[in-house]
Amino acid sequence: MKSSVCISNISKNGVATIELNRPNVNNAYDEHFLKEFAGCLVKLKCDQSVRVLLLKGRGENFQAGADLAWLARMNQQDMKTNQAASSLTAQTFWALDSFPKPTIAVVQGRCMGGGTGIVSSCDIVLAEKSSRFAISEVLWGLVANIIFPQLVSRIGVSNLRRYALTGEQFDATEAHKIGLVTETCQDGQLDVLTEYFVSKLLRSAPKAVEISKIGLKRVNKIYTDSVEYERLITEHAAKRIDAEATEGIGSFFGKKKPEWFLE
Repeated sequence: MKSSVCISNISKNGVATIELNRPNVNNAYDEHFLKEFAGCLVKLKCDQSVRVLLLKGRGENFQAGADLAWLARMNQQDMKTNQAASSLTAQTFWALDSFPKPTIAVVQGRCMGGGTGIVSSCDIVLAEKSSRFAISEVLWGLVANIIFPQLVSRIGVSNLRRYALTGEQFDATEAHKIGLVTETCQDGQLDVLTEYFVSKLLRSAPKAVEISKIGLKRVNKIYTDSVEYERLITEHAAKRIDAEATEGIGSFFGKKKPEWFLE
């Protein structure tokens, strides 16, 4: 089976690249993808030669969130199965957020739903100006609760109230304005911009960077305790299997508007 996520390269100067490799579905994640992603993070975390981690999506788009075909299958499963799936998703994204080395998301095309959780879990986010973003879960009767901690840390409660409740798309300029994106560039210039930030990070002392990341997370009071963490996972799982989610996911495959959609 072809890898959904793989470590595509580790350069001589310690720059590792994780590649999201499901371009046929815009790199949307399913259970297999999440397990491979988590495995890559564990492997690179233990590699003392790694200085910087790059995260890239193969194909036209960076990442489209959860695979709706997978969500449709999960919608038919029991709560225990869905709780495990939500826990796997949350733990994978939060492992990225707590990765000890500096992380850079390199975004082209679309970054939707859980994709915004992935980029919010990175230290630096670079995006082409033509890229598009959306916290789109509510459009399908789902919720983004398990990535709210990272999103609140990144764009603040005010911006999250707008974009997590409307599900509307916004461009790279707006993403930069609200703090989701660190820097933008003209299309085709991502490699140049990435190299600039990598060169800056390679000047920083590795242990100092690691301790700084731990300190930043500790002083960020937005992050939840273990009880709230489990509550977010349970809410996320329960919403995936209720009637509204069934309608929303079905509307996607039926190419029709869900019953709550009003014009």
